[in-house]
Amino acid sequence: MLVEFSVTNFRSIRDRQTLSLAKSKLKESDALRENSFSSSSLSGVELLRSCAVYGPNAAGKSNLLLALRKMSRVIEGSATEKRRGDALSVLPFRLDAASRDAPTEFEVVFISQGCAISMALRQPTKESLKSG
Repeated sequence: MLVEFSVTNFRSIRDRQTLSLAKSKLKESDALRENSFSSSSLSGVELLRSCAVYGPNAAGKSNLLLALRKMSRVIEGSATEKRRGDALSVLPFRLDAASRDAPTEFEVVFISQGCAISMALRQPTKESLKSG
């Protein structure tokens, strides 16, 4: 189960953006109470059963989901298709020079078979690979 996903420097997303399924500390409503549960894998953390991503046009909603899909595919194919050091073929944020040269980063926290797992991927740009 997904607990949290973060992405930095991917397509229209320049700064780190995080989708968290941890329950908010805000005043609890009946709807929120029905949409949350306690996780035995993360002591003291209540998680949401579902969430919504909303915002204005061109805010990055689709790119957040594309980033999640990209990381999922890399993880699924990591044992057979990808090797350490292989390029991820990602598009960094291109509207400023610093971001074009900065790495793209994905980070996920999830629960599998009762264990909380954190995983991060960092893809340097081709320019930083040439200079390094």
